[in-house]
Amino acid sequence: MVEKEETIIEPETKLPIEYFIEKRNGKLVYRPPSPFTPPILVIAACIFIKRKGMDVVVDDTYYLAKEINKRLHS
Repeated sequence: MVEKEETIIEPETKLPIEYFIEKRNGKLVYRPPSPFTPPILVIAACIFIKRKGMDVVVDDTYYLAKEINKRLHS
């Protein structure tokens, strides 16, 4: 039986996460759908991505990006 690869779903919009990530300087950068996205949903999306074995950072335009990135990579 062939397993189908699961698509990661963005928690707030329920769209595939591919719409919200881009590759910059060799890193995957997650840009939340809104500046008002609750931090817990941003963290959840990043954890979903990390579970797939990919290293991810939150885009600097999000107001808690530094704090979230620090915790994701500690």
